[in-house]
Amino acid sequence: MICPLINGQCVGAECVMWTDNQCAMLSLARHFLVPPSCAQMTTVDPEEILDSCATRLGCASAVSLSRREIDDFLASSHVVLNAVQRRTLFRTWRYKRRLAKEKRTGNPHEWQTCQSNRGEAWSDEEDTYLKQSHTAGLSIKRIAANHKRSEGAIRSRLKKHGLLSEEDMNP
Repeated sequence: MICPLINGQCVGAECVMWTDNQCAMLSLARHFLVPPSCAQMTTVDPEEILDSCATRLGCASAVSLSRREIDDFLASSHVVLNAVQRRTLFRTWRYKRRLAKEKRTGNPHEWQTCQSNRGEAWSDEEDTYLKQSHTAGLSIKRIAANHKRSEGAIRSRLKKHGLLSEEDMNP
């Protein structure tokens, strides 16, 4: 090891700076090699970290943050997270973004949140129910949620039965 103060070989315990705990090498080793104490390893709240990051960057909420901004905030604020805490932080961030998007758009993919019938064959009962729902005036979105299928699948099926024209296919 090279001592940054004398630009030569570190002599360790023979050095006056080392024995007085003023050695730069010793402080670097303690900082990077010694695991953080229990006091530093406190439980972190992901929402609190995201809110702090948004506040520091002047964002209205954590939803508008990017992953890079969160990483930069963590580095600049010297917040040390283990792998599980980091994963939880970013899962929380993605969850908040998804909730905000659903709130903003009115949850256009409601069928995805429940058990999906995607790829399943259409039964005669389901076709009958589809025709009745469309005739009753339900929206494509509502019908899709009821059938647990995508809006595109509902439109295609209605077109197959002659209940939807080509103009109605693309809303």
